[in-house]
Amino acid sequence: MRQQNSAKPKPKLQVYVSQDVAVRLRDYASSVGVSASFVTEMALRTYLNMEKVKI
Repeated sequence: MRQQNSAKPKPKLQVYVSQDVAVRLRDYASSVGVSASFVTEMALRTYLNMEKVKI
């Protein structure tokens, strides 16, 4: 039998934001009780959807 790999999968995309944005995302995530990575993903999806509408 193969051994299960319990490590988390690597992210498919890395996003770099300013320290101020990182703090704001982390604070928001904490206030609503979700992970900072989830909030970052939702913010990025929203931004990309807004950009798609502009085109």
